[in-house]
Amino acid sequence: AGDLVFVSFCGEPLPSVEVDELTAAFRLTTAEGEVLRLLTAGSLPKDVARQLGVSTNTVRAHLRTLYLKMHVRGIAGVIRQVLRLVR
Repeated sequence: AGDLVFVSFCGEPLPSVEVDELTAAFRLTTAEGEVLRLLTAGSLPKDVARQLGVSTNTVRAHLRTLYLKMHVRGIAGVIRQVLRLVR
């Protein structure tokens, strides 16, 4: 029924200039921009929560909003969108 997809975008976090540009382009909040930055560095949502000092439910809420604002369906879609726009 459900396929499992694992996406890894390991490396350095996006430079703050690129995060700022994406944040402006998609009208992201500061928190959503931080979640985006950490995801593109390869962090899992639970790691993002730990690094930001928030609950995993808060990260999930930010992710849902990211998906809507970026017109994607999941973390893989976010990464594809970032790669398409930044690299």
